[in-house]
Amino acid sequence: MANRLRIALAVLAIGLMTGCSGIRPYPNTLAKNVRIRTDVESAVCLAHMMALRVYGDARKALRSQIPMLVLMVLYTVSSLWILSQPLVKTAGKPA
Repeated sequence: MANRLRIALAVLAIGLMTGCSGIRPYPNTLAKNVRIRTDVESAVCLAHMMALRVYGDARKALRSQIPMLVLMVLYTVSSLWILSQPLVKTAGKPA
């Protein structure tokens, strides 16, 4: 268990270091962005660790998360499609 915790902490540290490089945030927003990013990465790491504990096998744990992965990709694609739609109606040709 301690080894998994070290791996999870290393993943979080690498994500924070590489995710924030080269970005110039507005003042006072870096702490909020780091906190949100850390929360999301923590949740993903914990989900993987819980799946490993429940299923015992890494392959079964990975397969158990595929439906949620597909759902989240579809959700993202549909959200981006909605955002790409025009906000106003265009005037039609007069009859």
